[in-house]
Amino acid sequence: MLVEALCKYDRADRLVDRRCYYTGPDVLITAGAALGLIPMLFATGPGSEIQKPLAAVVIGGLLSSTLLTLFILPTLYNVFERSTRPAPHSLPDPASTKEVYV
Repeated sequence: MLVEALCKYDRADRLVDRRCYYTGPDVLITAGAALGLIPMLFATGPGSEIQKPLAAVVIGGLLSSTLLTLFILPTLYNVFERSTRPAPHSLPDPASTKEVYV
């Protein structure tokens, strides 16, 4: 059913629809994970010298992967899909049975 709904739109509309549909859940999941790591980022107790860099790297990875997934990858897909599409050409006429069995 989802495939039938997506086939009604052209490729550009599907990319915009995907961005609108997945932006909310992606941002909420990333924000929840990043907010959960903020106490680890500002920790001052024993062992915090290991926790701080780890939290910074994980938060940066979450934010960059979300931006990459939502905006950069669909845009790159659209650019490269457009440039690699073959030029339209007409198909040759099918061979008749007379030509095949001569």
